[in-house]
Amino acid sequence: MNDGDLSDGISKLYQALKSLHLHWARAKEHWHDETARAFEENHLQPLEQKTTQAIEAMTRLTHVLTEAHAQCSRARPDDGRGAEGAAMWSQPGLRVGGGVGH
Repeated sequence: MNDGDLSDGISKLYQALKSLHLHWARAKEHWHDETARAFEENHLQPLEQKTTQAIEAMTRLTHVLTEAHAQCSRARPDDGRGAEGAAMWSQPGLRVGGGVGH
């Protein structure tokens, strides 16, 4: 996974949501009373909505981080430290927005 690439997390969330749908469909075959309907309405539907929103936000964030990383790779500021400044920008632990080591 590259810096700013959240595709693994997005994929895991998507697969978990698919699995939840499958298991809920199986459960509904045997559990179809008012409590089941309330559970779906009060817990599963909000969870699905929030998970879908998270996936969409993570997808947008991936694009932003990818672009930021590309821009930082193309044009690094001349901080007046010459080779020392260039070495700082090429440190493996330095990440855009994540601090050192993230």
